[in-house]
Amino acid sequence: IVDAPIAQVAAWELAKMSRENMKGHVEFGGLDRDLVKTNDHQNIFHVVFDLSIPTFLPRQWVSRIVWKWDTGKKELTVVADSVEHTDFPERKEYLRTSSTVLYQYKQEAEVGELPQTKVNFTQQVDLGGRIPKWVMNRQGVSQLMYLSKMRERFDRSLELDGKKRGELVEMIRRHGRDGVEYSEEEEEIVAGGLTWFKAFDGL
Repeated sequence: IVDAPIAQVAAWELAKMSRENMKGHVEFGGLDRDLVKTNDHQNIFHVVFDLSIPTFLPRQWVSRIVWKWDTGKKELTVVADSVEHTDFPERKEYLRTSSTVLYQYKQEAEVGELPQTKVNFTQQVDLGGRIPKWVMNRQGVSQLMYLSKMRERFDRSLELDGKKRGELVEMIRRHGRDGVEYSEEEEEIVAGGLTWFKAFDGL
């Protein structure tokens, strides 16, 4: 669950050439990265990563990214699938890979007047060649951490907690003015607590 509206979360993911995403690209071993706009709902994305394994060729992806709203604009689907493209031919210094990625962004009920988006992420990747298990595990963990990074990017937990505390403050302030009645059992609990407090205070 991300503390932002659908369009804002999806735009962060689709902005492949933003400074923030370029920084992550370099940190993750990225060598090349390009984006070609096909129309208002489709892009061609080219990216090359170094797996940091001696003698292994860098891996090259070319994907077509298509996104579409549902009829009520309550859910956005983004699909990225491998494709051939003349702007990004296969190169001998890279090994071409394939992948299918699905993002589903669904509008959830607001929390403290802040919009909420539920994000589902599914990915299937073929890195090509004989890849050691430890490499696949590392790649898998790093990809799964991407959702955590997305959530942290839009996190407004402090603001949400502040709103909830504010509601409690108002409730407590009003409580003494509203002539609230307590049951006999509740009165006994409070009286007993005060008795214990006096006894400890005396020590």
